[in-house]
Amino acid sequence: MISETVSNLGKWRIERLEEAGINEFYFFTYLDNLPQILHFGLLPKNEAIKMENAPRSFANEEVQKLRHDRIVELSNYQKISVHNLVPVYLTPLTPTLYAVRDISMEIVFVVVDAKILGNDSIQFCFTDGNAGASETKIYRNLRHHKHIPWEVIRAKYWNDIPDGKRQRNAEFLIHPKIDPKWFLSLVVKNEQVKIKVESTLPVQTMVPICIEPSFFF
Repeated sequence: MISETVSNLGKWRIERLEEAGINEFYFFTYLDNLPQILHFGLLPKNEAIKMENAPRSFANEEVQKLRHDRIVELSNYQKISVHNLVPVYLTPLTPTLYAVRDISMEIVFVVVDAKILGNDSIQFCFTDGNAGASETKIYRNLRHHKHIPWEVIRAKYWNDIPDGKRQRNAEFLIHPKIDPKWFLSLVVKNEQVKIKVESTLPVQTMVPICIEPSFFF
């Protein structure tokens, strides 16, 4: 829980999140990207690739080209490429994760406090599906949260739902970054992975490491 002064706009945003039942966002990555993430936070792709040791990525290059070319409008009306934003999901179990299910022992989730959107320095938009898909709609105001496809996001399976794969990848896109102070936890598949993570992180790391098999396929 972050203790800081929240503006009227920030309070309104948090109320809308609570109304929508959004408490957390989910971001997954390779285990070996964690030290950088815990130091610098979650960065947009265009910032991360400039780093001396650029993080490993699961990215499908064809999809990434579509995301790079997609221009969206943020909550402050700024127009910006998706690759200048940090993407987070509304469920851990996405088609993107399913595509790399065979390497789940190399994956860690960063769970982010949704109250980050109550911070006035944060701008964002959200989608009704994968931001790289041309048919995906972009929303910049939380009063439109009912357009999030909750039936698909909360379903056990998405393959038997028309357009389910695209909609299950609905996301929030956050600018300029997600500072580590907003990290609620790190989630791994089992004790073996937890031990590996603990052995590679600084002793002073304050983010709890949790085992939650339900986050994985």
